[in-house]
Amino acid sequence: MKLRAVAMAAMLAATIGMIGCGSKKEEATEFKFITAMSDSARTEVIDHVLDQLKEKYPDVTFINDSGEDYNNKAKLGFSSGSGYELVYTDDLGLSALREGGYLLELSEDAKERGWVDRQQEGATDFYNQRTPGEMYTVGTNYAPVVVYYNKDIFEELNLSIPTTLEEYENVLKAATENGYIGAENCKDNINGWYIQSLVQNLAPFEDVLDWYYLEESKDSMKGAFVEAAETVKKWSDAGYFRKDYEGIEYGDVPMLFAQGQTATSLDGNWFLPDYENSGINVGVFAFPSVSDSSQANYIINPVDAAFAIGKHVDEKQHAIAVDFIDLMLSEEVADMWLERGSLPSLDCDYSDAPASELTKELLDAIKDCRSGFYLDNVKPGFLEVFIKEMQLYLLGDQQAEAMWENIDKFWHED
Repeated sequence: MKLRAVAMAAMLAATIGMIGCGSKKEEATEFKFITAMSDSARTEVIDHVLDQLKEKYPDVTFINDSGEDYNNKAKLGFSSGSGYELVYTDDLGLSALREGGYLLELSEDAKERGWVDRQQEGATDFYNQRTPGEMYTVGTNYAPVVVYYNKDIFEELNLSIPTTLEEYENVLKAATENGYIGAENCKDNINGWYIQSLVQNLAPFEDVLDWYYLEESKDSMKGAFVEAAETVKKWSDAGYFRKDYEGIEYGDVPMLFAQGQTATSLDGNWFLPDYENSGINVGVFAFPSVSDSSQANYIINPVDAAFAIGKHVDEKQHAIAVDFIDLMLSEEVADMWLERGSLPSLDCDYSDAPASELTKELLDAIKDCRSGFYLDNVKPGFLEVFIKEMQLYLLGDQQAEAMWENIDKFWHED
């Protein structure tokens, strides 16, 4: 009897154990991602995408780690072993993560989902040029740098929208001579964008590409950088920019423009809602950095950053990441971007999209422009060198040729 009781107890324990194993919940899936989209307008778009993903994957915990320092946080996360399932990154961030072996190659996913065919021509090229035949990122939004202008000042001074660099300079001159500020400015970003925009039109664009992708530094680039810097210094010395602009922080520029004393402001489309809500009668045009209006005008307008997938993802996380990118490339989300002043890379008819009048004006202003990009992403550390050398020149502490020599020296360093 005792042996039988022991046997029955053992059988009961085994049965309970099997029941426990059978009822054990599947291990929860976590999906951690990071973007630069932390402001309220862009967060609304991300949240809309997340709502759809949560419907399809109700058992998944989504962690949004977005913020301004997204590139450094992504690098730190991957290098420490935690990483992200999906990361939004720029060209330099991509290079660092790819070279670290942290990213998944996406050619098969892109082909299966038709991501390249759904976008405007060349939209996926920029971030994948360094790895011919391989794709590590998929872009979603363009980031043009354009000129916002005060329409009332233009009307008062009988100014037309400039189509050449000479005409733009005449606008700055006329505004300044009549007691206005020709252009808003700040110590780093805007001077750099003026110079980079000019370089991409002063040098043959093929030479710009060779320089950017670290293949060759030609004399044409030296001439372009020197002439571009000299042009910006001439404008600064002539008083066309706000007085003491070297001490102005970039984020203050739209607010200063809103005071109504400034004729123009070179700035990114991401600040379009700020200009639109400034209370100023504001318009927008493409920065005309060409000497002849019949020339092809390259403006800074790349697909500014792109989505990449962490190489460590499991099957389910991979499926979620692919669905995330797919939703970001839908017409519904593209309309949401336009409604918030951003320009999606999706190739579709936006004529009936819920875009603001200023967004429509921007789209029309840049429709015939060629897409250039941010030259300060040429290699790690270049931006800091560029800013330093540019400031030394603009402050009169070195010649333009010395500025270029120091920039080019860094370009050649391993």
